[in-house]
Order: sequence, then C-alpha cells, then structure tokens
Amino acid sequence: MKQLEWESFSLKLKYPFHISRSLISERETIFVRFGQGTGEASFSTYYGETGEQVIKAFEKVDGKLSENPCDFEKNRQLVEKLAGGVKSARAALEMVLLDHAARALGRPLYAYLGLSKPAVIKTSMTIALAFPEEMAERAREAAEFSALKLKVGVEGDLERVEAVRKVSSQTIRVDANGGWKLDEAIEKTKKLKELGVEFIEQPLAKDDFEGYRQLSKQAALPIWLDESVIAAEDLKNFNGLVSGVVLKIQKMGGLKPALEIAYLARAMGMGVMLGCMVESSVGIAAGCHIASVCDYIDLDGNLLVTNDPYEGLSLSAGSWQLPAGFGLGVKRK
Repeated sequence: MKQLEWESFSLKLKYPFHISRSLISERETIFVRFGQGTGEASFSTYYGETGEQVIKAFEKVDGKLSENPCDFEKNRQLVEKLAGGVKSARAALEMVLLDHAARALGRPLYAYLGLSKPAVIKTSMTIALAFPEEMAERAREAAEFSALKLKVGVEGDLERVEAVRKVSSQTIRVDANGGWKLDEAIEKTKKLKELGVEFIEQPLAKDDFEGYRQLSKQAALPIWLDESVIAAEDLKNFNGLVSGVVLKIQKMGGLKPALEIAYLARAMGMGVMLGCMVESSVGIAAGCHIASVCDYIDLDGNLLVTNDPYEGLSLSAGSWQLPAGFGLGVKRK
C-alpha cells in the first residue's frame, strides 16, 4: 500500500548563488508527505546525491511505515536501514515522520523532541559571491539582520569584504567553502581580522587535516567547519583544531543526527552553528525547532528564493518566529 507522496520542486533564487565551487540560479528540492506530515530533501551533488537517489530511497521505504505516532523510533530505524547513505532522503523521511507524529499528538516539534522553545532565533543573512558593489548593495538590503555571512574563497574576495564593511557595521562572518590554500588562509585571516570579521567558515578543503593542524596554530581568527563534518565520527579529526562546527540537517541525515553531533561538539569544547541548504520553509522550520541547542543560527535558505511554496514562519527584525501550530507548523500556500 502506497503511503508516501513526493514532489520535485524547483526553487528559484532571487540572485545567482555563487560560491567558490559552484554557481546556481535555481535549486531542485523534493517534498515528501506521510500522514499529517511534510518533509523536504534538499540534496546536493557536492555530497554525491541526486534526485533519482532520493526518490529511490523513498520507494524502498514506501508501504513499510507505521502511522501510529508512537512508532516514530521504529520507523526511524527502518528508514536508516533502507534509505542507506542518501543523507538528504533520510533527513526528509525523518522530518516527515517527526512532523506527522508531533501533529498527531498535538505538540510543536521542539516539544516532541524534548527541547525548549527557542527564546530567540536570530539568523544571519548570506550574501553570495558577486562584484564588490553588488555585495555591498545586498548588504544594504539585509540591514535588518544583525549578522551577515559573506561567501569568499576566490580571487578578489578581500575587496568584496572591504566593500561590504564600508556600508555595514553588522557582524560579518565569511565562508570560503574550502576555496583557500594554507598560506593564503593564514594571510587572509590577518586582513579579515582588521576588517572586523568574527570568524571564518571552512577556509580549506574538507579533508586537508594537516592544513587545519597548521592553520589552528597560525590563524588570526576562529575557524569553523561545515563540509568537513558530516557525521559524528568526523569530529575526532579536528579535536582541538577548530572553534566550532556547522550543523545542517540535510547533510547529516536528519534532526536527530544533527543533535547528536551538536552534543558531541559541545563535549569537545566546540561551538555550534545551525546552517542550511537552499531550502523552502519546510526545511528551515525544522531547523528553527532545534535552534535552542545552537550558539549561532544561519537559517536563511528560504529567504534566498522567490517561490517558497510553504508558509507559517515569520521574520521580524532578523529573527524567526515559530508558527503557532503543531509539528513543524508550516503549511502549503
């Protein structure tokens, strides 16, 4: 018996999303529905995933799930077994199961997970690579946000940061997406510190372990990791070398794996930032429900697109307000 329904959807970006390794103007995402719930798979070819793989994972699980909201853990284990290594598919399936269970039991998702309601969900706003004057203009448009995350990692990136700093007194963080080499990173941290940058995300390639060992001794700014950490076991490679880790529900395979990594990072003395892919309000709402365990929030994926098909989240002065309903709280427009 078919239980799951899914739909591929093309999210259209307001501006081309350019980072050090890619440039896109739209992003395919896949919504999945089960019972009362909705989930989202925002897969990335960078992590070796395709839409076809996501749908095949859905097909393996379809018809085998319990609709009893008390059977979430049983369902989760089934998903883990059948969906394999397709992390975004596992994230979407866990999300839809959590949303279904929480709605059926009349609880907001954070409460169903045993978490506190986030007091404040203050997000940064990402500004993709563009000409310096364009990035400065994007910064002006993002005046309501207390922090900006600037994409760097290419030639001329310091000039881009300088252009934004001239028009903005906001906190600035930069993300090189692994685009620098060691010597370049060492020198640029010094100059970025002079520009008042708070920290640098993923300066070197994800598996440049020796580079991070050297950088930890010489960097003028704190280093945070994104692409280098997908699973909890990845943290051991960077123990004592970096200041923090970036969680993403999609790359880690769900909210529960992301929470596991958050708690382990804390135990290892690392800070925790919650990030996202380019996603709709479904995926962003899921992140908002676990925001209470994080030091920093970078949940702006739905703000980068023009055709978000879901609603419920509201933004005020750069902070997200959770929907009033149960589960994720979002609904189709």
